[in-house]
Amino acid sequence: MMVYRLRSLIFKIRAWIYRHYTPKIRRYYDKAIARHGDSISSLGWKSHYSQFTRFSALFSQWTIEPTDHVLDVGCGFGDLLEYFSDESIHAQYTGIDISAPMIETARSTHPNGQFRVGDLFHESQPVDYVVASGAFSLHTRDQYYYLDAAIAKMLKLAKKGVSFNLLSHHAPTKDRADDLFFYYDPSKVAKIVARHRAKWVMLHHYLPNDFTVVLYKA
Repeated sequence: MMVYRLRSLIFKIRAWIYRHYTPKIRRYYDKAIARHGDSISSLGWKSHYSQFTRFSALFSQWTIEPTDHVLDVGCGFGDLLEYFSDESIHAQYTGIDISAPMIETARSTHPNGQFRVGDLFHESQPVDYVVASGAFSLHTRDQYYYLDAAIAKMLKLAKKGVSFNLLSHHAPTKDRADDLFFYYDPSKVAKIVARHRAKWVMLHHYLPNDFTVVLYKA
């Protein structure tokens, strides 16, 4: 009975998250792409350099094999495929994003890629790796709980590992964006990650306003 009640509570909380958080993200990025088109500005990044630097950190701890399946959460325009090409990384790739215009652009830019409109909390297909770059950046209520729930879901989907990046509250003021974005306390994130009983590392050296968490399952 206790297990049933706990599962029921988790379901209700995740339903609340989906109703209140996901639509906000979708509206923001739908408006961004309508305003900026398929430019880097629609994704919230300052440059392709910073975007690809983040990609490099996400994959710095792993050796990806051609048989591995990578799920890219909040894939945007599918730019991770460009990074794979530049770094000669070969893998099965699936990109999901809650913004339909983002997915339309990704499909047009990368016709050989696998893209679909989708939400992390509705995913059920196991993959080898789950990555999320910038997917948790927008400011909302209950930010740390949302992140905790997202980590749990990504770990459930991944057979080998999970990596994600966040904006850091150690970022110099000049490097901060507007109040739409949330800057996480790495020490608080470390406590959340430690609860999930997976080996992990935190990287906070590659950009002044960003850090990456890598979790290992295999």
